[in-house]
Amino acid sequence: MQSYPTNLTNSQWQCINKILKDKRKRQTSLRRVWDGIHYQARSGCPWCLLPCEFGKWSTVYYYFRKWLIDGTLQRVQARIREQLGRNTCPSMGIIDSQSVKNSEWGIPDKGYDGNKKIKGPAAMRSGHPSK
Repeated sequence: MQSYPTNLTNSQWQCINKILKDKRKRQTSLRRVWDGIHYQARSGCPWCLLPCEFGKWSTVYYYFRKWLIDGTLQRVQARIREQLGRNTCPSMGIIDSQSVKNSEWGIPDKGYDGNKKIKGPAAMRSGHPSK
């Protein structure tokens, strides 16, 4: 079984396992499911492209949705943040945007955004003067 940098450490898994309180015998390893969720979150790959070491992608996605809906993911995040000495609720968020270049024709009013080095309607909305 291949190891990935996103895999859980033993102490992380023990913490999560205490929260899950799952004693059932399963065909799927819940630790591998958590590793798959971490891999997908970090890499941003589509669910159907998860490496097979994590099990079937549909199984990993099933548990992700289940734990998202029932609040397990939030409880795990709060517990880990608590153990790290942080506030259980994150206090900051970052929002980013992307500029997309478009074709020359079809858009009569064009501006120029000097910071992003783009022309187009987005530059007109940003308040930068036209060139």
